[in-house]
Amino acid sequence: MLLERDHTLQSMLEAEVTLPSAVEDSQAREDSSINLTPLDPSAVMLLSILECLYAEHSQGRAHMPLAALCKRLELRMSTLQRLLTALDEQALVKVCAQKDRLVASLTATGAEVALALQTA
Repeated sequence: MLLERDHTLQSMLEAEVTLPSAVEDSQAREDSSINLTPLDPSAVMLLSILECLYAEHSQGRAHMPLAALCKRLELRMSTLQRLLTALDEQALVKVCAQKDRLVASLTATGAEVALALQTA
């Protein structure tokens, strides 16, 4: 009877020793199964535009000329306008003419989204 208990105790100890390694193996398999895909470059540029406009907005400048935005983000004007159109359709950015030049500004919703992105 003592031998049976010793055998049972020994098998329980062996099970406890192998349990963490089994857990580690399953965690390693889960980690390797996570497929990290890079963000779409257009999405990165959209976020960059929001970030740039928010920085200007937080410094008290509500409008930013598109030419300055192009220069800061190193984008062509046509690319910037295409991206701003997408942001305008989502009511995050407003583009208008001011003193014979195009300027962009954040809407109230755009400012909230940009703030949320800053804190994330």
